[in-house]
Amino acid sequence: MIFISVDLPAPFSPSSAWISPGATWRSTPSLARTAGYCLVMPDSWSRDVAARRPEAGEIRFNGAPVSVRNPHEARELGVSMVFQHFSLFDTLTAAENVWLGLSRKQALPQVTARIREVSAGYGLEVDPLRPVHTLSVGERQRVEIVRALLTRPQLLILDEPTSVLTPQAVEKLFVTLRQQAAEGRAILYISHKLDEIRAL
Repeated sequence: MIFISVDLPAPFSPSSAWISPGATWRSTPSLARTAGYCLVMPDSWSRDVAARRPEAGEIRFNGAPVSVRNPHEARELGVSMVFQHFSLFDTLTAAENVWLGLSRKQALPQVTARIREVSAGYGLEVDPLRPVHTLSVGERQRVEIVRALLTRPQLLILDEPTSVLTPQAVEKLFVTLRQQAAEGRAILYISHKLDEIRAL
């Protein structure tokens, strides 16, 4: 419907950019569906696109055909996505929000310790015990990224991650992404800002 044939090699060597006309901005829901995520957005077309199954073709991951029905299956496969609009509960702590998206095999204290470990390792500065409503926009995004990284994804998808960030927060994000890429993780970065693509 939107993509006829797209081959995204992973790992990228050293990096790849796919530039498309502005009219193809509807590609984000398709990528989200590929990652097993259902978009909940106010306009009718996005709900329709998110709910539909592919009409033809196949998705291959690590060379094998896959059918991803939900975010849990995507995470099990090794794919995580950070959306432009945050999916956090304001009344919960950062750790509780992260815990909600993970397997119940891990207790909340274990998740809290892992958040501290991962955030320190990547310079993401997340306090797992702070309620989300007390966090800045940049801090909320770091919670989303840490939640994605805790699943140890092979592929990390980010949709317009800098749309609400200050220039200083953008540079911190880029440092984290470069570190992720250096460790061999594939990153699919969706943006309409060409200067950011060049910087990465």
